[in-house]
Amino acid sequence: MPAGLAPRRILTGAFSGLTLILDLRCQAQCWLGLYERELYRPLRRLSCGIRTAVDLGCAEGEFTVYFLARTPATTVFAIDGNADYLEALRRNVQLNPPADSRLVLHQGYIESLDWLVDQIEPPCLLKMDIDGGESSVLANSPRLLALPRMRWVIEVHSADLERDCVRLLEQNRYRARIVNNAWWRHLLHEQRPIELNRWIVAER
Repeated sequence: MPAGLAPRRILTGAFSGLTLILDLRCQAQCWLGLYERELYRPLRRLSCGIRTAVDLGCAEGEFTVYFLARTPATTVFAIDGNADYLEALRRNVQLNPPADSRLVLHQGYIESLDWLVDQIEPPCLLKMDIDGGESSVLANSPRLLALPRMRWVIEVHSADLERDCVRLLEQNRYRARIVNNAWWRHLLHEQRPIELNRWIVAER
């Protein structure tokens, strides 16, 4: 694989046709369309007709770019505590015009999302991947959980975290479903020392 960061057009999958700055030595799965491949169908379904998207733990912005380029959302919030990630996100957004006023960036580590409630126009899809704090954010965001037509995609990395998130969602009258890893992940697995890597999708 060519070394170094460069704009690459995603070949297949949910992000097919989008351009992201990638280093193929460590991000070849994203370029090939294998990154988050299991979410392709639920992501398309849950993002259909949304007016607001929230990317909590946006990192370099793959989902943010998707929300801007592939959904009718009029406002897209991208939130991360790492300033370097947000700068990389800005570059990726610029590679996929139109980069317009729909994007709202927020730098910070979030303990509650209730501050967003008055800025959300439903239907809203919220994707969350914050490496362990997902259930805490859910527990601290009762107003957001109570909003009508909220939809969730939550990435989890432990069985306990997955169980806690599902419990909180179901207590708030959501139907939660686990998106399992594809069979080929046993051969081409995540190169990270984590207990598991799965997703919860939920809606009322």
